[in-house]
Amino acid sequence: MSKISKYIKQNKKKGFSDEQIKKALLDAKWKQEDINKGFKPKPKWLIPVIIIVGIIVLGLVVWSAYELFKSEPTPCILIAKICPDGTLVSANPELNCEFDPCPEIEDEFEDQKTYKNAKYGFEFKIPLNALNNNQGHCDVEEIENKITVCGDQGQYVEIFEKDSEQTLKEAIEEQFLKDYSSDKCWVEEIIREVNPNNYEYATIEYPVSTDGDFPWENWSSCPSYSRSNGISYFMADPQHPDKFTFFSIGQYALQTNDKSLWQETFKFIEINDTSNWETYKNEEYGFEVNYPRDWRADETSKEYIAFVFPGREPAPQFPGDIVISVSDNHQSLNIENYIKSLPPIITNLETMSVDNMPARKIMQSGMVESITTVVAVDEIFIHITDWQKQHQENGIYNQILSTFKFIQ
Repeated sequence: MSKISKYIKQNKKKGFSDEQIKKALLDAKWKQEDINKGFKPKPKWLIPVIIIVGIIVLGLVVWSAYELFKSEPTPCILIAKICPDGTLVSANPELNCEFDPCPEIEDEFEDQKTYKNAKYGFEFKIPLNALNNNQGHCDVEEIENKITVCGDQGQYVEIFEKDSEQTLKEAIEEQFLKDYSSDKCWVEEIIREVNPNNYEYATIEYPVSTDGDFPWENWSSCPSYSRSNGISYFMADPQHPDKFTFFSIGQYALQTNDKSLWQETFKFIEINDTSNWETYKNEEYGFEVNYPRDWRADETSKEYIAFVFPGREPAPQFPGDIVISVSDNHQSLNIENYIKSLPPIITNLETMSVDNMPARKIMQSGMVESITTVVAVDEIFIHITDWQKQHQENGIYNQILSTFKFIQ
C-alpha cells in the first residue's frame, strides 16, 4: 500500500470525510493526480505485475527511492490554529508540521471598534492595540460576569445585578458590606465628569492610615472592591436600574484611538435593540436576517453567506463568524433523523423554533468547535452557525437568531 493510500485509509477510520482528507493533502503540497490515484482502487491483476517489476528494479532504485522519500512532504494531521486576529493557519509539512506564522498585527491604531455584550447589555470602545507604549494586540475576554480588557494589563469591568428600587449605595452595602463594621468600611458617593452626567458613582472607603509610608494599609480589612492607590469605582445607570458595574483600572490609562479612555465610553444598551442593524435578504430561499452594523456580509461563496466581524478576513478554514448555509432534504427526513445523519461529533443542546419553524441547536466538534441551529422548512434545512462558538457566549449569536424570519 502506498504512503498516500495508507494515510487516506487511516483518516477515513477516524471519521474524516474525503473532502477533508483531500484538503489536508493539498495543504501538504501533494499533487492532485497523486491524491486522485490514492482514492482510486487498483485493479487486482495489477498487484502481481507491480510485485514482479518491483523485484526486478529494486536493487537499481534503492538509493534514488530513499532520496525521493526523504524529499516528499508528509501530510500533517487535520487541525488548524486560530490566530489572535481570528484567522486560521495550517500545519506546514515543510516546517515539520509546525504551524505557519500568524499574520503580523500593525502597531498603529486602526479604526476605533466597539465591544458589545448582548448578554449583559452594554458596550464600550476599545483599541485594536493595547497601550500607548505599544504592548501589542488588545483582546477582550469574558470570564463569567467579568470582562477583561487587554489581558495582562489588569483592567476589567464586572457586572452585578441589583433590585431596581435600590440606589447604587444600597446595592453595594447589601452585596459587599454586610459583614463589615460601618466605621471600618463604608460607601462614599462620588462625582465623575465622564460618561452621561446622570450616572451614579461610588467607592468603598476605609480609614486612611497616617502612620508610615503606606496610607492604604487598611485596604486589606475591607472587601477587595475597595478603593486603592489605583483607579477603581462602582457605576450605575438610572435608566437600567437592575444592574451596576465595578471598574478596576489601576494606575495606567488605556486609550482608544480618539484619546478617550475605554471605561469612559462604557454605556448600558437595550439587550434586544437591533434597530440600527443591517438586513440581509435571500430571495432564493425566502428569508431575511439582521446583523450588526459594523459587520460585513460576505457573499463570495455560492455555498453560504458569511457575516464577518470587523477586521477579520474569511479563510478556507474560517468562512466567517456567523455562517448561513442551506441543505436540500432529498430523503424527506424529519429534523431529528437529519441531525443524526450529520458528521460526528454532535451534542444536542436545545429544541427550539425559529420564526415558528422547528429547529434544533447543536454543538459540532471537529477542526473547530461550533454552534449550529438547524431550521427545517419545506424541502430544505437551513444551518445558522457560530463558527468559533464565541458569539454564543457574548449573546450576539442569539440576537441574530431572534431576527431571522421567513419572507414571501
